[in-house]
Amino acid sequence: MASLVKQGVVLSEPGKKPKYKIQRQGDDIWLPNAVVDGVESEIPPVTKIRQTQDPMVLRLFVELYAQQNLREDGGISRKVTEKAFKREKIGQRGAHVVWLYEVDNTYLRWGNAATDPHRLKGVDDLAP
Repeated sequence: MASLVKQGVVLSEPGKKPKYKIQRQGDDIWLPNAVVDGVESEIPPVTKIRQTQDPMVLRLFVELYAQQNLREDGGISRKVTEKAFKREKIGQRGAHVVWLYEVDNTYLRWGNAATDPHRLKGVDDLAP
């Protein structure tokens, strides 16, 4: 607790029974119970992330969850990440063509709240 107080994340009211108050920044993000508690006997996703012992991984997970819009984008917006596909014609029957799509590359975009805290300082845009 002392470390959190020293960093200004938590305010402390000293006394026989000290009281602590978390300094809130930004908007609340509500994660579904299944993400925090897991479903049936599975290990919850948040527990697996915590096991990495990397706070930036947990931060990225929460920020990506906050950025997602399932209804409009089908998940994480293309403003954050996108995939490029290779297309190959594999068949045709009359006027109908059958195409095979394979992921060619995945791209991450900088300049948004989810990715910017993870960008290395002094490094230009990285290739995918």
